[in-house]
This record gives sequence, C-alpha cells and structure tokens, in this order.
Amino acid sequence: MRRTHTFLFLASVAMLCIGAVAYAQPNLRPFPSKTGFGFINSVGVFVIPAIFRHASGFSPEGVAGVVDHNRKHGFIDEKGNYVIAPAFDDLETPFRSDVPMRVASGIGFDAKYGFINAKGELVVPYIYDNAYVFRHGYARVTSYGEGPPGRRPVKHGFIDTQGQLVIPMKFDDAKSFGANGLAAVLMGGRWGFVNANGQMAIEPRFDDVPSSPESVFDSFGLARVKQGKNWILIDAQGKQVGSAKGDSIGDFNQDGLAVIGQSYFARGRRAGVINTKGEYVFEPQFDDFHGYKNGFAQVSFGGKWGIIDTHGNIVVAPRFPFYGADFDSGGTAQVVLSVNRRAGGRPMDIELVYGYINTSGKLILQDGQYDRILRPFNEEGFAVVSKGGKSGFVNREGKETVGWFDDARLFSRVGLAAVKVGEKWGYVDKSGGLVIGPKFDGAFTFLNNGTAIIKQENKWGHINTKGEYITQPLYDKLGTFGDDGLASATLNGDLGYVDMSGKFTNLR
Repeated sequence: MRRTHTFLFLASVAMLCIGAVAYAQPNLRPFPSKTGFGFINSVGVFVIPAIFRHASGFSPEGVAGVVDHNRKHGFIDEKGNYVIAPAFDDLETPFRSDVPMRVASGIGFDAKYGFINAKGELVVPYIYDNAYVFRHGYARVTSYGEGPPGRRPVKHGFIDTQGQLVIPMKFDDAKSFGANGLAAVLMGGRWGFVNANGQMAIEPRFDDVPSSPESVFDSFGLARVKQGKNWILIDAQGKQVGSAKGDSIGDFNQDGLAVIGQSYFARGRRAGVINTKGEYVFEPQFDDFHGYKNGFAQVSFGGKWGIIDTHGNIVVAPRFPFYGADFDSGGTAQVVLSVNRRAGGRPMDIELVYGYINTSGKLILQDGQYDRILRPFNEEGFAVVSKGGKSGFVNREGKETVGWFDDARLFSRVGLAAVKVGEKWGYVDKSGGLVIGPKFDGAFTFLNNGTAIIKQENKWGHINTKGEYITQPLYDKLGTFGDDGLASATLNGDLGYVDMSGKFTNLR
C-alpha cells in the first residue's frame, strides 16, 4: 500500500507522451525512452520530446546540455528550443553565461579545444590540445610536444576571459586558480604557486599537491602540500600553518576540521583531527574515523566505536561493537549496543541490538524497552514505539508523550503526525491534540508543501493541513505533488495527473 505514496508510473507515461506539454515553471529532468533522451516533469510527462542521444540536467540559468544523434553537443532552454545549436564534439556543462565555455573540435588525441560565449560564438579558436574550465577569471590550457600519443610532453599555461594567453605555456603541470589569486604549478619536479601576472608567489619546493585539477588553496586560504614524506598546511605566503603533519590530510569541512592520517611502525595507521590553525584537535589515535556530521563524528579505537565532537571532547567513549548512524540535526544518533549470535554461525544468525543516544551520550531508547521500535527518530524529535498493541511517541528525552493510538506515523516538518484511532486515521500535533479528526481509511505523512495523501473507501485523494480536500478521494492511484504542483494519478484506469486546484488531466 505504501508504494502508492510515491507512485509515478514513468515507464507507462514515457510510452504514451512523446509530444511536448506546456506547464508553468516545470522542474524537468533528463529521462531515457526508446527514442532517446527527453525531459520529464514530476509526473513523468515528456515536456521536451525524447529526441536526443544524451542529455544533462538544467543549470540554474534554465539551460541544459544535449547531444544529438550526430553526436554533436549543444544547449536547449526549458521549452526545448536551442540556445546553442549542436555543433561541437565536446561541450562544457553546466551552461555558464558569465565566462567562456570550453568546446572541442575532434575526438581523442586529435581533438582541439577552444571557448565559446553564451551565444555560441567561438571567442577562443581551436588552438589548444586540452583546456579546462574558467575558475576565478582564468582557464588552464595545454599544448603537446612531438611524440607518440600518450607520451608527448605537455606544457601548461593560462588564458583570461578575453582569450589572451596571460601566463605562457611553460609549466609541466598546473591546477586552477583559487579565490586568493594563486595557482599551483609544477616546474622541475617541484610544485610552487604563481599569481595572475605569472610571477612566482611561492617558489617551487614542494613534492606534491592534491590530485584534483581544482585550486589547491581552499576557502580557508590554506593549501595542503607534501614536503618530504609528510603533508603540511601552508598559507598564501608559503609559510607552514601550525605544526601538524601526517602522511595524509583530508579536505576541511564547514566547521574547519580535517582528518589527518599518520602511520606508525608499531601501531599501524592512525587517524586524528586538525583545525585550520594546523593544531591537533585530536592527535592521530583512532583506528577508523567517519566524517563529521551535525557536529559529531564516529571513531573506533581498539575495535570499539565511540563519538567525538568538534571541540576535542570524547562524547561517548568507544564501547559499541559496530558503528551506527550519524547524529541528526536534532541531536539523536542510533548506536549498536550489542551483537547477539544465534546458533548456526552464518551471517544471518547475527542480530544487532540498537539503541538511541543524545549528544551527551545518554541512552534514551533501546531495543527491548518496548515491544518494538516501529519508526526510529526523525529530525522532528520523536520515535514511534509499540506497547501492548498500541503505538505511541517517545521524545528525545526518552519520555512517552503525545499519546497512544492504534497506529501512528512520524511527525513531519509541518508539525502533524498521522494516527489511527479505532479503524480511522486522523492527524495530531505535538501536544497530542487531534487537529484533523479520525475520518480517513488511510493516511500518509504530510510533505513540506502542506499536502498529504489520504484514502477513503479504497480511493485516494489529497488534503491540506486543515483537513480540507485539495484532490477529492476519487483516484485508483495517486502520487505526491512535485515542486511544479503536479501529482501523478489514475482515474478509472486512465493515466493522468492532477494539479493543486484538484483538476485532473487525462494523458490518453
């Protein structure tokens, strides 16, 4: 029964609707059919016919990359009209109107690269053996020397948005420019950094930089570089930041923390955490490390898992046999309390016992405390449990709250939860008040747009948060409303869709 909640019948609609259908501001995504790629809306209707060999998603500017059946690349708008006709053997996506976009003429080692503007005009001719996208006003370009394919010497330089070669082709390798106006370059086997004038801002003295073609300097103004056997952090002047060093340093997250790895002869490899000052938040000591989420990370030590925060505190000392789920934004995490091994010795004879903890490490809910944990905590702060044939809610403090019902679903972001009273379903708020009385034969969780699917006399409809019908319960199958205000529907066997005024459109 739950499948009707997300029912889209894409395959059936794809066969029926190859013609274009106009909607107000549709959210479109590429979708394949027997005739090629087209673009469908939220109910599976081909708004743009399936006439392309391949297609990519729409950019924020409302333009999508497509490849025609002659293998030529171009761009279309949301009505399927060409913004740039397919005329290129390769084309940078997504579409960008602020800087020139890379294009290719030819394929493989015979390809030459140039750049076009938002009108499709060639503003940089096909003169480069390879080229990269513009970053911070400059694009890296390359040229090959003489030799067999794959073994030809390569030199790298940079062009500006006018197509001028502002930094000559003299580097053995290079990375894109960063926001601080520096780009990593390789000369004589050592990495250094140049500024936009092509002058060496940091002399080549480093053994390696990260492999990504993007800028080595990050949004914190730091670069990871390898010096000898260790990776360190440097600033824009090339000075080491802090004393932390290791045989690996990961990307900094939004909290300004990065994982640092270090191998020890006797203890093997260990993981720790550093901040943007190059200081250890945790010295390398953990056997394993799962990245931070919502301010906490799971770590293992001595075969047990625990939890650390961003301030250098061990919130939960390693004591769990397996890693669990990350903390959600409300401060609840699922953990594995124990492993029960039944007779047989097969993998399926292992039973994991789960619990839920808060950010102080306190156990607030666990398997066996109730008959069943029907639905674990979601970000609204409640779990649904069963006891004595009834379903109820437990909050993040581990307290029973809201009330007990014959069945219940989790709260959604609109603050309502579907509950069953006797044989009928209604909706309660977080105080336990019945906001929408029990009058439906079935009910699903409200979406963020304030709509929910309900069932009445074996038919499906939509309601709003006041319990008023948006779509009358007339439908054999019904989907949720997409961002374009459309929901897939089947009425008396006919495929179609409904809008948020309740109007049904037949697709036959």
